[in-house]
Amino acid sequence: MLIAICGGIGSGKSQVSARLRALGYRVIDADQINKELLCENWYLDKLRAAFPACFEKGELKKEKLKNLVFSNENERKKLNAIAHPEIAARLIQKAEALSGVVFAEIPLLFESGMSLKGFNRIWAVVTDREKRIARIMKREGITKELAAKMIDAQQAETKAEERADFVIDNNGDLESLLTRVDKAVKELSDA
Repeated sequence: MLIAICGGIGSGKSQVSARLRALGYRVIDADQINKELLCENWYLDKLRAAFPACFEKGELKKEKLKNLVFSNENERKKLNAIAHPEIAARLIQKAEALSGVVFAEIPLLFESGMSLKGFNRIWAVVTDREKRIARIMKREGITKELAAKMIDAQQAETKAEERADFVIDNNGDLESLLTRVDKAVKELSDA
């Protein structure tokens, strides 16, 4: 069984995934796959061809790319057209190599155009906008303005909520979140 964990940036997907790992479940992380791809020359060549100004001395300047794509919708679409198919293919490949219940943490499940047919269930992690902004600013060391742009660039959480089989509200403390994850796992095993 393959279950997608989706939600906007700063919603708490990583905390949910950490809890699932602690409970013994396998979690495939789309962001980790992206990091792996960023270490592969053929992928960097694709990015270099599309975003030459984001490279200095042959090295990708991630901050430049982040600022560019979150300031320009066309550039973001260009990056997504390169990244999403590669991430999706690698995620499916990893999932097919595993058996049992497997979770896939996919921040942009609906935006990516990834086929939902491969997922048995979808969990959405949702959090209020201001809490997400604060988390992103702290984690990334960025301005409130850039954090807000990052959130605005993604599909509204309400769309993920509407399409999810289970919604995990992450507006409380960590203990509340862990309780909600445990409840979701229990419902899964009861089904």
